[in-house]
Amino acid sequence: MSAADPKTILTLRDLAVSYGHIEAVAGIDMVLAEGGITALVGANGAGKSTTLMAISGLLKPRRGSILLHAGSAESIEAAEAAEPVELVGMAPHKIVRHGVAQVAEGRAILTTLSIAENLALGAYTRRDKAQALRDLDWIYSLFPVLAQRRAGLAGNLSGGEQQMLAIGRALMAKPRVLLLDEPSMGLAPLMVREIFRIIADINKTGLTILLVEQNVRQALRIARHGYVLENGRIVLSGSGAELLDNPQVAAAYLGG
Repeated sequence: MSAADPKTILTLRDLAVSYGHIEAVAGIDMVLAEGGITALVGANGAGKSTTLMAISGLLKPRRGSILLHAGSAESIEAAEAAEPVELVGMAPHKIVRHGVAQVAEGRAILTTLSIAENLALGAYTRRDKAQALRDLDWIYSLFPVLAQRRAGLAGNLSGGEQQMLAIGRALMAKPRVLLLDEPSMGLAPLMVREIFRIIADINKTGLTILLVEQNVRQALRIARHGYVLENGRIVLSGSGAELLDNPQVAAAYLGG
């Protein structure tokens, strides 16, 4: 790897996940470059959300490995050793502490709590409370509508505002890798464009993003790299631009 090549931050090797006798993810390999946006696209039921839940520890893989690379460890000694951290078998809250946070499909915000309380919950694994407060100020600057309504109930937000809150809550964990599961689902076109603008802006801070998205065109436009998942298997991969120009992708997902 040359000095100009991006460093790998997350590696999936032969990852397989089953629901009973049904294999939802059938031994996939993926590599995420640090600081980039990687899109994982495919039809409903292809195994995209299952892949994210396996990475975040919410599902236990049947086999395979999920490696988070150097710099992810909590201890200085482990970081200096530059050994990747195996996430398979690790509890979800420990995976968050190592630097992987997920924004779930459907947002999963706590509607009876305030916006400020939802954001505070995102930092529950952190020990650097002073820095967490500074990060909260940054999130409020990123999402002014949340700052204006911070004392209000999260359940009173619109769908797009709830998505902003879900992203902000995940950012409060100070992740190195952010997993986004269908962030544009159910949103009006104007809000979809705004959410994708926000994702691109967050990525410019250096945060690595793995994006699962039904809006394939928008996802591949902002992605450095993409994977196409069909029936639990990776069938295509390449840069976002290459996949946008691929006739197979166009026919299956872009209406052309």
